Amino acid sequence: MCKDSRSVDLNPTQSILAAIETVIFLEDKKSIQIETDIDTNIGTVMGDTVRLQQVIWNLLTNAIKFSEPHSKVIVSAKKVGKELVIKVMDEGKGIAPDYLPFIFDRFSQEDASSERLHGGLGLGLAIVRNLVELQGSTITAANLSGKGSFFTVRMPLTSLVSKNSTLSTKKKEINSG
Repeated sequence: MCKDSRSVDLNPTQSILAAIETVIFLEDKKSIQIETDIDTNIGTVMGDTVRLQQVIWNLLTNAIKFSEPHSKVIVSAKKVGKELVIKVMDEGKGIAPDYLPFIFDRFSQEDASSERLHGGLGLGLAIVRNLVELQGSTITAANLSGKGSFFTVRMPLTSLVSKNSTLSTKKKEINSG
């Protein structure tokens, strides 16, 4: 379980929505549309609100960075059995299948050439994996056959809510510049 002293039962919806609100103001000139499908009565998970928000923020900023202009990023959060399943999907070029096993390694970049289009040290997803695992959870990455990629975070629920309410297909457009 989470080793952090700030670990509490939390409603993950607030962390997810806060991360989405944060990326809306990125100075990204791509006009990316964020769609959400978030079950607002998921239950609670054991974790750290700030760290969960950092995880979602990092996944969203990567999705925006690697997406084509005027495309979509989709964020969903659903109760599946006794787990919260959070997915962040983009419409970028996807992740090369031979690179997928290394996506969460430190200092790992699919394009490590000096002419690469996107900056970074290759630490973001390694940190994300560490934060997710510290909360007793898992993260996986998958390729959508050249149509983007998706990341899935699975967190064990500590309490379940039976009545479902969905914040569905809420669209936000990132159009800064």
